[in-house]
Amino acid sequence: MIQSKQEVVRRVRETRKTIGGKAYTYYSAHVGSDPITGRRIDIVRSSRAALMDAINDYYAVLRAGVMPGDVDAALNPKDIAEVRAAREKLGATSIVEAADIVARAKEVLADAGLSDVSVLDAVAAFVGTKSGVNRKTLADAFDAYLATFNADQETYRKVIKTRVGRMVVELGAERLVSDITPTEAMDWVERSFSGLSEKTYNNYLGDCRTFFNWCAKPVRAFCRENPLATAEMRRVARKMPEFMPVEDVKKWFFILLSSACDEKSKMILWWNALGFFAGARTAEIHRLKWKDVDLDKRTVLFAEPKGFAHGVPPRFVKLNDAAMAWLEAAPPTRRGPDDPVFADVDETRSVSNYLAVLAKRNGIVLPKNAARHTFVTMHVAAYHDAALTESIVGTSATMRRSHYQGLVREEEAKRYFEEIRP
Repeated sequence: MIQSKQEVVRRVRETRKTIGGKAYTYYSAHVGSDPITGRRIDIVRSSRAALMDAINDYYAVLRAGVMPGDVDAALNPKDIAEVRAAREKLGATSIVEAADIVARAKEVLADAGLSDVSVLDAVAAFVGTKSGVNRKTLADAFDAYLATFNADQETYRKVIKTRVGRMVVELGAERLVSDITPTEAMDWVERSFSGLSEKTYNNYLGDCRTFFNWCAKPVRAFCRENPLATAEMRRVARKMPEFMPVEDVKKWFFILLSSACDEKSKMILWWNALGFFAGARTAEIHRLKWKDVDLDKRTVLFAEPKGFAHGVPPRFVKLNDAAMAWLEAAPPTRRGPDDPVFADVDETRSVSNYLAVLAKRNGIVLPKNAARHTFVTMHVAAYHDAALTESIVGTSATMRRSHYQGLVREEEAKRYFEEIRP
């Protein structure tokens, strides 16, 4: 039988023990026995005040009609602090309401095979499924998210399908989005991406977080909050960009020119000229069409620059003397206005692989992204016009300052643009 509250309070016991030479004091109260299981029910706390709070909470829940055994589980000493926090988080009027929500939340998560979660995560998941959200499975939400990408974003869509799709499958495609807790989402990220470099880890985390942000938008409300909202990006160690000295670039271009006797080799020469002397990215070069190249006016229009699918505008570049010299040295056959300049190139990786083999065969050190990095480094040092450099290559002032500023002397940079000629 369960004793009256007054009797329990009257018989509170103070116990002192010495363990390992250290004195401990705790307070306990015997409530009675569960009338169904016969199990003895005791409440133990480290201070009298904490014990009195626990006794008040216990009898408040008991008065609400909850079975004694369930009350004891809901108000377990290790959980009581979180139950109190849950009451504030939920705006619950009493510990009774909060404890009831916690108990039901744990049942929902246990059914989903997730028993090892904190009370607050359990509460967040349970409330998410019950209050102001639309019941949508991860699989359905992910399909709807992929459908938002337009035709110009197909490459990025494939990346998202691989990265975020893996998360959807491993967390449970048929689970509700609102059931995903911050703890399990972050545990999955750490478990799955821990071996990646800082930059790659941040890219993967960012893609997963963007998906959950999309799900949490009020217009969809598949979950109340993004479970990865508080996940922290890793600090990326500053790495000096690898660029090529003037003499190496000069040697490299004469190798390219000496082999420019067929269409493929001429295209390779143009590819390098646009990178080393116009600072273009490989993807921008690959997307170039003949109508965007006007050598008479010394201009190139990068109509589809990095980020164009997200609204980044086209970028006109006025070609300098060095760029013009190499583009006019051995031009490929001009085709129709809407034809790609590099029509025979399936993907940028094939060019990169070809250049790597050619450089190795001729004893040239060709770092990754050498063309663009070299151009920006030299242009900043030669002309001291930050705005001009940024407008040519389409980069930010922050990126320019942190990666390319002050790496070479002005004299060497000017030689780069004045001496490297066919």
